[in-house]
Amino acid sequence: MNEEQHPWNVFPENKKGNKLILGSFPPKRFTMNLENLQENDISFFYGSSDNKFWEMFCVSKDLNYNWRLYPEKLKNYLIDNNWIVSDIILKTTRKVENALDKDLIVTEWNTKIIKEILENNNIETIYFTSKWVQERFCTKIFPSLTRIPKIVILISPSRNGLMSLNWAREIFPQLKAETNTNYRQRYYNHFLNL
Repeated sequence: MNEEQHPWNVFPENKKGNKLILGSFPPKRFTMNLENLQENDISFFYGSSDNKFWEMFCVSKDLNYNWRLYPEKLKNYLIDNNWIVSDIILKTTRKVENALDKDLIVTEWNTKIIKEILENNNIETIYFTSKWVQERFCTKIFPSLTRIPKIVILISPSRNGLMSLNWAREIFPQLKAETNTNYRQRYYNHFLNL
């Protein structure tokens, strides 16, 4: 398997903000050949057509536009509202050809950039895009932080994120008759607006 390099290190490039979103690593089509993107893919963090992160983010923040049609509007919103976006992995190979985090073989963690973000900003909250990301951050990247910001673990925005919700239900109960999709959006609405 070929080693893949992350196509974006951080957004915005100046690494300025007070809220940090951390994901894992993009699907292979984003790292090997951006000309092979699928319909509705956007060349940006969590831009896979299968990833619902920004859709849920926009609903949670009452951004009344389709971010896939207007990615620059989303990027401007992030800058204007002090959001920093990055992933915990810089380089990886894959056990098998899929986009599952559990099948990544990390060859380089994004320690330097994340450390720089945390040292040069007063980060109030770190939003992890999944429990897997939060666990790897705490064990592989920063097992000890001198100042610990508030931590929010979001339900994975991938299709697979709707399959393992028990940990989330323990901290934010699902309503009776609420679909998993609706529950995930309500979870995002709540935790992105604390």
